[in-house]
This record gives sequence, structure tokens and C-alpha cells, in this order.
Amino acid sequence: MTSDRDLLASIDHMLAHPDAITLPSTTSNDARAAASPLRAPEEHVDTPREARDRAVRVRGGLRQMLDELIESNDDDERQMELLNAIEDATEAYLAALPRVEIARSPFTGDIVALAIDTYGLDGPWWKYEGVVRALDARPATMLAFTGAMRLTAPIERFTHLAKVGPGVPYVLPRLMAIDGVRAVVRAVTVGAHLGWAISYFAPAPVSGVRLVNDWGADHYAIDGGWDTVAESTEERDFDLAPWIRSGRLAWIAPGDGALALRSEVEGCPFLGPDGGPLEGTREVQRVEEGEVF
Repeated sequence: MTSDRDLLASIDHMLAHPDAITLPSTTSNDARAAASPLRAPEEHVDTPREARDRAVRVRGGLRQMLDELIESNDDDERQMELLNAIEDATEAYLAALPRVEIARSPFTGDIVALAIDTYGLDGPWWKYEGVVRALDARPATMLAFTGAMRLTAPIERFTHLAKVGPGVPYVLPRLMAIDGVRAVVRAVTVGAHLGWAISYFAPAPVSGVRLVNDWGADHYAIDGGWDTVAESTEERDFDLAPWIRSGRLAWIAPGDGALALRSEVEGCPFLGPDGGPLEGTREVQRVEEGEVF
């Protein structure tokens, strides 16, 4: 089986040799530089972060090359070679992502572990329109997964749009209104930023209800395809204490490897000092080119 390192090495080789792909003279220097040989020395073993960063750079350079080939109306064969290389870089990117334990089902105790790009928002995991994510298995009791994030300056510069949610954790009353639904919140660090993953669970399958887009994505998966909801019209409740007291919202303490579900308001780090909501923006934050809007 070809390793992820070998995949990137083959891509690097292809890009380093003009007989592999004959790029049009209009291909920009920026695109060539971004997709230039990025392979580490043979004696060096990549850390997961290095492997992820290399895959992001290679994939970004390849995407820019492909866009320029398409714009120049170049032939399909060279475009297909780039598409295949992009697919290899995507596989290497996903393989380098950590599996993050974001929740435990309140009904079965099953742990939810998803591959999430916690290294920064510049990875395509956070590309709102066209996210690049693994098809992770989720417990049968899990309904939805969304989130919020407190952004910390300086903000990374990248060309895609990232939607990271409000700046404080919340629950969606319309999902909590579904019979038996419970939610779990856990902190997830993303680069320099503090995120909160909010997961929803139900004791039995739910039908006939529109759910919510996955955290940072413009859609969520359904049987046989996908669906989407308008985020701008969502009602969010940032006052978490009543939900915790009711037993409908559990939280996991930061650093708790056992993922114990807690139900007490006292000591909850997702509440303000007075037990009310944390301070921060309640608007959905959009990030692009180092700017937040």
C-alpha cells in the first residue's frame, strides 16, 4: 500500500519535472512556488503537523495550477493529471488530521471521535463551501454536530471562506425541542483559537425534522445525500445554565480524557462568572484573508 508520504513524494516529483505536466506559460510564479517540491529530506520523519502543513501547501498549489489551466482552456489530459494529484494530496491531508474526541453519547456511552483540523483554519477542513472531510462513523444516537469559536489574533491568512460560528457556545432550541434530545459541549482548540463542539443526541431515530449544518460546513449528511439549513435564521440560546440544570445539556471538562458527562452548573467553564453566558459575539463569524467579518 502506498504511504501518505510516498503520495506526496510522487506529487512533488511530478511537479518538479516539466515532462510530467507541461504547464502553460501563463501559470503564475505563485502557483508554481506553492506546489514546488515540498518533500522533507529522506532522513526526516514528518510530525503530523508537518505532514498536514505540507499537504495543505501542495494541495493549494495544485488547485491554483488547475484553475489557471482551466482558465487558459488547456487540454483535458493535463487537467486530469492535476485532479489525480489533488486527490492524492487530499488523502494525505486527511490522514494527517488528529481524531478528536468531541463527545460521549448520553444514551449509549459511545465516544464520538472525528478527524478535525485542529492545527488552524487555513486547512480545507474549514473551507465553508467545499469542505474536505473524512467520512467518519458516528454513533446511531448522534443527530448533529455544530460549534462556536473564540478567535484570537493574529488571524491566519487564507483564500477560502471559513464560518466558525458565534464567539460563545450555544444550543439550538428547535433541536432541543425534539422529544428526548440532549446535547453535549466540549472545548476544542483550533490553532490559537478556542472552539466549542456542540453535539446533539436522540434516544431513537428522528425523521421529518431538518437538522443543522455541520460545524464550519454549508451542509449536513442525510441518507443518500445531503441537506442544508439557513444559518442566518437560526435561533440560538447562549444561556446554557438552565439547560444544564434541566439535565438536557451535559459538558465535558477541559483535559478530561475519560470524557465524563457533567451536569452541574458550579465550575462549568462554559458559563460566565455569574453563571450567565460567556462574553463574546453572538453573530456567526466569517474569516477570510486574515479578516473577520
